[in-house]
This record gives sequence, structure tokens and C-alpha cells, in this order.
Amino acid sequence: MEAAARADLAGDTGFYEKLLAPDFTLGTSQGELLGREEKLAGFRSGVHRIEREVLADVRVRVYGGTTAIATLTATVAWRYGAEHGERTVLFTQTFIRGAAAWILVASHGSEVRAAKPEKALNSAEPVDRVKPK
Repeated sequence: MEAAARADLAGDTGFYEKLLAPDFTLGTSQGELLGREEKLAGFRSGVHRIEREVLADVRVRVYGGTTAIATLTATVAWRYGAEHGERTVLFTQTFIRGAAAWILVASHGSEVRAAKPEKALNSAEPVDRVKPK
């Protein structure tokens, strides 16, 4: 995961050309489904740049020695043309073991937003403040 973050910061298209499966898919937090070539085109154009990336809560589970599921959050400062911003995204990624290395076959990211306090039924108080009777 750290190698991917370094590749993001460096705009290293070659890293992703090796990592992504030919039929790779990415589900974005904007509701788009991108393929391998669309993902690589973003790196190649240089229009979309990652300026800072912090990974957290990285967990990898390996199944049968050939499949791995990774979950993590990434807080990213980005620039897209003249626009820039920062957001935190929760990712789930699926890898398979290739002949020489692990290959990323699918990734999905959902933006993490500040949670609004839940309301208890029949109450004006947030759930975390409602005490049982």
C-alpha cells in the first residue's frame, strides 16, 4: 500500500501499469466505474495530481494464498487542473497472485464524511445521549 502511495505522489504511471490487471475496475466515490485505461490516462495526462497522501487502518487478509482483500483509509490532498481539495476515502481492494507479483483486479472508494448524530425514535436527543430506563 505504501508503494502505491509513493507512486501516487510521484505520478508513476509505470507502477500502475504493472499493478493493474487488464480487466481492472475502479468504483469511485463519485459513482463512476472506471477501467484500467481510464485510470492510467489520469496519471499520464498529469492533469490529476496527488500532493499528499496519508494511509490509515490498513488491513490485508489473504485467502488460499492466491486472493487478498485490503481495506484502508487514505486522506488525500489533490489537484485537478485549477481545482484542489482534500478528502478521506475508505477503500476496499481485491488482489490476485500473478506469476511474479500481486495484481489489483478491483478497487472501490467511498468518501468518508462527518457523521450526523442519529436520533433515537420518539426523542429529540442524539442516540449517544439517550440513557436506558
